Amino acid sequence: MQLDLTSTLSSSSSSSSSSSFSSFVSWPWPWGYKCSATAVAEAAMRPICPPPASGTSPFLSLTVTNLAGIGYVFVNATDCTINSREGSFEKIIKASGGVIIIPEKDVDPIAYAPYAQAIAKDGNFAAILTAEDAAAYGVIDTMAMFPIPQVWALMGHGVSGGQTAAKLTRALFPRVSTLILHASVLPSGVDFSQDNLDVVVNYGKKDLMVTPEMVEASFPRLPGHVSVNLLNKSHYDFAFTTCQYKVESKQPATVLSYAPLIYGDHHGGDGEEGEQMQVVAADKHDYRPFLSLSIEDRLLLGQCVSPMWRAGRGKFLAATPRALSFGDNHLLTPGHKGSKVYPVDGVVVQVETLPQPETSPSPARSMIVVKPNVTKGGYVYYPGGFVDSRAYLPLAFQIAARGYMVVIPEFPRRSGVFLDSILIADQIIRSNYTILQSVPQDKWAVGGHSLGAVAAFNYAGFSPRHPIQAVVMHAGQWGGLPMMKPPNLTQSALPVANIYGSLDGMTGPKDPDDFYANSALHPLVVNITATKFLPVEGANHYQIGDYGYQFPDRIATIGQAEQEQILGQLTAEFLNKAMGYNN
Repeated sequence: MQLDLTSTLSSSSSSSSSSSFSSFVSWPWPWGYKCSATAVAEAAMRPICPPPASGTSPFLSLTVTNLAGIGYVFVNATDCTINSREGSFEKIIKASGGVIIIPEKDVDPIAYAPYAQAIAKDGNFAAILTAEDAAAYGVIDTMAMFPIPQVWALMGHGVSGGQTAAKLTRALFPRVSTLILHASVLPSGVDFSQDNLDVVVNYGKKDLMVTPEMVEASFPRLPGHVSVNLLNKSHYDFAFTTCQYKVESKQPATVLSYAPLIYGDHHGGDGEEGEQMQVVAADKHDYRPFLSLSIEDRLLLGQCVSPMWRAGRGKFLAATPRALSFGDNHLLTPGHKGSKVYPVDGVVVQVETLPQPETSPSPARSMIVVKPNVTKGGYVYYPGGFVDSRAYLPLAFQIAARGYMVVIPEFPRRSGVFLDSILIADQIIRSNYTILQSVPQDKWAVGGHSLGAVAAFNYAGFSPRHPIQAVVMHAGQWGGLPMMKPPNLTQSALPVANIYGSLDGMTGPKDPDDFYANSALHPLVVNITATKFLPVEGANHYQIGDYGYQFPDRIATIGQAEQEQILGQLTAEFLNKAMGYNN
């Protein structure tokens, strides 16, 4: 469904002489809360100049401007004296992504300043809208006034901000390619389940306004790759705010909640330590160097600044129509017009999509099973970062036609490098699906492409895990989990292969051989005698899947189909040897 933003704007503005957007979000509002920003949020509004000493951060300096019709604009610039009001945009860092924050009703927009500050310090553009009744205009004006970001994300909080963000994302997709919802449900009629859209949903166990049950009822209308996080928070804890209930009497307002978000791994509202935190937050001094955020609040900020998916740098990559055709069982059946061409001596393949085993509340994710009619073993394949899992259907066809069942899972935010995603291989191998049980339990292997190969390699280093016979990586690096060391397989006899293209352009200034095969890290993480490095002449990075060009990759000198055929053959040959079959 695609909304007509023009008609939405006109109908909303015509319903009120003050151009109110109250009709844009239809929701009963029985609550009487008024929420002000905490001292931590106020501190995040301060410009930062001169820049802090850092040799690696993209941050140089930060300026905060209150623009009429928009709100608070956070800009990462080369000169902290920049004045956005005067249109002096030449000194703004050329941010590839922009994030627009839409507050909840009756919450001071400044309460979202820590989000905006973190986004801008990470090299992106951020804005907090202040016109509660004209959020749609604010989003459009922001995107028009600041054309630098290539892609945009909308972050919305609660009934008002969240629903507005969702409707605008529906109208502005794909220009808006990321939606982050805090304590909100999808509006009626909005369905993202089939979209190539990055979606994050954070909601609270203690939320009495938008309950967990209400949020989870929206899950069928979200894409399978959505990231869902159920946190130990109430409704207003998603902002850096202190809220009061507006009592209709002469009695003083009652404090509803205190959530300064400056505690450690606890919520500090009770007891002496919690009282001390309240005193600190009320103090005019800046205690940020001495205070740490909770794990949950680091998660919320990290969703905006994680290097895996910074806004604009992790745009989702869609499977091509050609790739999707390899999921058509009619075309996989020989003898039809347009039937797929099998390798010599290949076995017939069929594709089935099944619900993915899950261990926590989340939207239904799917896994693709590419099954040969004669199965020698199984191969769990982790997709590359930000890539539609269906883009690997052509490669999976080539591997399955040589006798190996390929299972391709789906990950939150299309990134398999976090713990729950990495361990999905265990859940798949041990599931009770009849089709998977046709693979002998001692004939499984794992692998993946690029970031997915990192995930597969890390799975191999976990203990305990299901026994596997091999790891076959495609253009895989040897890194560890975020904030963790790489696994150590130096004493393991597990066969490991890394197959990569001689023209892979995702290696930066390094030659692909130096990047993938000759790294000084190898003796520290793998058993060199059990590891094979297999370059493919003329192959590149993005043709391992079929999702179109990926900057800054090189152009291959072999075709898409030829590269898939070569990788499929090399993968199957390595698996044959690892599993004791004769090639």
